[in-house]
Amino acid sequence: MRLKFYTFAVIITLFAYIFLVQSIIVGNFRKIISQTTSLNVKNLTSQRYDLEYIVISETPIPTRTPTPTPTPTITPTPKLIPSQLDSIFEKYAKENSVDKNLLKKIALCESGLNPQARNGPYGGLYQFTTSAWISVRRLMNSDPNPDLRFNIEEAVRTASFKISVGGENIWPNCRN
Repeated sequence: MRLKFYTFAVIITLFAYIFLVQSIIVGNFRKIISQTTSLNVKNLTSQRYDLEYIVISETPIPTRTPTPTPTPTITPTPKLIPSQLDSIFEKYAKENSVDKNLLKKIALCESGLNPQARNGPYGGLYQFTTSAWISVRRLMNSDPNPDLRFNIEEAVRTASFKISVGGENIWPNCRN
């Protein structure tokens, strides 16, 4: 109830203030007109004037200009020269008593000798799935982190182990 009274009082005060300001303006206007010319003041005050105005906000709202999204620069993986790859194939072929040429053939067939190759869930030089990689690496008592599929040496080591335990059948399209 108190709020309604205060609201009503504020409205009445505003109307009184507007009336007072209007009276002062019209009164001053009549004085100025009567002092400067012999115009009929009644006709002037009875006319209605439309004024144009511009509302200026306190803080201008800036328009956003879209910033272009930079395209990332892909850092190429340094390619190993054939002699470096060959020494890795040789090392793990001997370690696990498997054919070095079979290791190369499968890697070439699966990834084109690209250690960063990806194809759906398959990744790395030998295109291991995450689950196959983890399974084989646990048998080897080695770190099962699937990101190691993209490490050339770890991939060759894991593939040579898999072949040594009779698991070359996981690459059916590349072993013959």
